[in-house]
Amino acid sequence: MRSVSGVLNRTSLAGCGLLIAAAASWLLASGLDTGRSWPDVAPLLATAQDRVDSVITAQAHWLLPTAALASVLAIIAGLVLLAMQVPRKAAASPLRFSDSEGVLLATVSPDVLAQALSERAEDVPGVEQCAVWVTGSPTSLWVQADATVSQDCEAEWAVAALRRRLADDVTTSLGASPRQVDVLVRLERSSNSRNVSQTVTGQHSPAITGNGDDT
Repeated sequence: MRSVSGVLNRTSLAGCGLLIAAAASWLLASGLDTGRSWPDVAPLLATAQDRVDSVITAQAHWLLPTAALASVLAIIAGLVLLAMQVPRKAAASPLRFSDSEGVLLATVSPDVLAQALSERAEDVPGVEQCAVWVTGSPTSLWVQADATVSQDCEAEWAVAALRRRLADDVTTSLGASPRQVDVLVRLERSSNSRNVSQTVTGQHSPAITGNGDDT
């Protein structure tokens, strides 16, 4: 499974919102002739009688170069933001285990844990195939699974059982519940039907009960 930069998107939207709010506030303050009540800000505002062309002409020596530079920066920022929308596989760094004093005890490759989780996930009734990716730290692990379920199974039950199995196995192995478990569900392909997929994302790890065996 792949993800996009949600934090970057929210930051960009917040920045654009602040710029729009600032421009709207300036126009409102100028239109209401706020400079009469606050003389200190009067030089920064336009008066109700000012024409747009006269305001631009008076400030053309710095306004036009600034506008050109801002346009170029906006285009570059837009291209970078557009490139960031391409889904990327979450980076997987080694899982580091330390004792209470912070001394490193062991380092485990995420691929080893992911392979073990994949094999355990395929033991869930109704799950035909499952590929698992993990990223994060042992105490805050993000688990992503791409599962194919059989056509004759109850998909909702199979997904719930799969998520419980992954969460229980991570808790048993690492001693801490995963931060989040995301599952991409695909319906087993048949000769006369198209493949159907559904993504179950944004769900935090459920409360852990039992020993992780689904019966």
